Amino acid sequence: MNRVWIATFAAVMFAMSGCESTTRIEARDQSVFVPSIRASVNFGRGVEAPSLPQDGHAIEFEVIRTKGRDNQSLAANQSPITLGGRSFLAPQEVRHDFTFTYVDIGWRWRHFFGGGALGLEALAGLGYTGVELGTTSATLQASQGFDTRGAQGGIGLIWRAQASTSVHLRLTEFASLGEGVSHANRAEVFLNQALARNITARIGYTGWEVNADALPNSSAFRLRFSGPALGLQFDFGP
Repeated sequence: MNRVWIATFAAVMFAMSGCESTTRIEARDQSVFVPSIRASVNFGRGVEAPSLPQDGHAIEFEVIRTKGRDNQSLAANQSPITLGGRSFLAPQEVRHDFTFTYVDIGWRWRHFFGGGALGLEALAGLGYTGVELGTTSATLQASQGFDTRGAQGGIGLIWRAQASTSVHLRLTEFASLGEGVSHANRAEVFLNQALARNITARIGYTGWEVNADALPNSSAFRLRFSGPALGLQFDFGP
């Protein structure tokens, strides 16, 4: 009980002091599972089934959602962590739990060199990031949501290993000038297997870094997470 009163008193004193310096929330989870759904409408010549990688332009849509957690230690000389109107004062250890949602829609261009197995792609469009972030200590709990819209783009390489099998490497970046997530980047590699004319199964590995800087009523945060990924893709075209 004494610890509860001490923590509460310290939080009140910090709020009354008007101090604006806070410690950035840091969470890193290397064991997340990242499922995704992707769909595209191809505007190519329709020589091949839409599920097979090919030259041309397309509109692409994707939804990703995952969860992660990590612990963070605050040393005695560090500023507090602020989230959801509550302050976690040092020294102590806190736990962060987060849910990350990403949705994007954009234009995609692909070209296979000399009609061979190796191809290049470029992407540009709009994206949405949603972060539900919770922090827990021995005496306090707080949570806050951050919804951000911005621009996204990326590049990728594709290797058509067999008739219906391909390896796909992609790097993407999200950026926004609004409050919430300021930038996020992703690297992923997938083995794609066409199951039907319009359906592809994707299995691979992905890594994300999600940053929020200069938040008005919360500590800035950096979320880094990676792990196995499984996706289903639906492709349509001529």
